[in-house]
Amino acid sequence: MKKIFNLISALLIVATLGLATSCQNAPAETPQSTTDSVAQLNISTIGIIDFEAMTEDVQNGFKGGEGDVAFRIFKDDMNKVMRVRMTPHSSVGQHSHETDSEIIIVLQGSGKIVFDGQELPIRQGQVHYCPKGHGHTIINDTDQELHLCCVVPQQ
Repeated sequence: MKKIFNLISALLIVATLGLATSCQNAPAETPQSTTDSVAQLNISTIGIIDFEAMTEDVQNGFKGGEGDVAFRIFKDDMNKVMRVRMTPHSSVGQHSHETDSEIIIVLQGSGKIVFDGQELPIRQGQVHYCPKGHGHTIINDTDQELHLCCVVPQQ
């Protein structure tokens, strides 16, 4: 639990330092980076992930959801870190995390999380944690964009 707390704390600091910028287009079912070098992955030698330097990929109906969801993604052997932009009235379809977990930080906007069947409101500044073995979906039920930073540790 301490590791999770430390990871969430670090992510909130990163989010506060500037990840709250806009996002755009999402990839296929499991978005991934297409390259392996540090420079090509848009991570500096001091550990900064520059989402603005990445191409945004947009996917319609991501994981069976509604509308468009846009992604900018960094992935290495340890983590997948995503900058996500959800258009108004869009959603990520219900899915389970059988082999990993996910941490979602709301950078801008509000919406709903359905976690293990329970619907919960979520807003800017809050964090949703979906542990390994659980399922969730996120829904932007507003007329505004919803911006997220998502981390999926490789377990």
